[in-house]
Amino acid sequence: MGNKVARVLIGIVIAVAVIVGVYFILPGPMKNPLKSFLQSTFNSDYKQIIESMKEAKIKGHKTVTYDEMMREDTSNVAWTVEKLDVDEAGNGEYFVYLDGYKLELELDNPLVDDKNKSYNRVHCRYWFRVKKDGSTLTVDKKEVTNDKGILPEQIEVENDMFHPDDSSNFYQDTIDTMCDGLD
Repeated sequence: MGNKVARVLIGIVIAVAVIVGVYFILPGPMKNPLKSFLQSTFNSDYKQIIESMKEAKIKGHKTVTYDEMMREDTSNVAWTVEKLDVDEAGNGEYFVYLDGYKLELELDNPLVDDKNKSYNRVHCRYWFRVKKDGSTLTVDKKEVTNDKGILPEQIEVENDMFHPDDSSNFYQDTIDTMCDGLD
């Protein structure tokens, strides 16, 4: 009897190790949607943040949400959350990532003709620094509501990082190009 119990426990440990191992070697297009589902299912703070961010409007495109934009232009869309400085009540600062894959994008640099960028079937990530205080979420000191537009802290396309203060205009051009036809 004891031998059977030990075998069952060893079998369970091996099965869990295989599942965890497979999860860690999954590529981003499969791992991030799974992570998003698990975070929303098992953590109420993450679920509140993700649901609010899905409804957030894009500054300059106030009829379009980030979720609509990313679902229109990419595949395997995932919202994931990372704690930065959070208290026991769930209040504090988080990074919220919006990932999409297989993005096709042409960006023009109005300052220099030969510095245009072309992306074909690449990963795109929008980074938001979110502060949570009870049920209130803020991004860059602006409350996340359905009627106010917000902007991400940075945008990553393939291996390029774009920031709001970049002189190249690629940051805003990425947002505008991805919103084309939606507003």
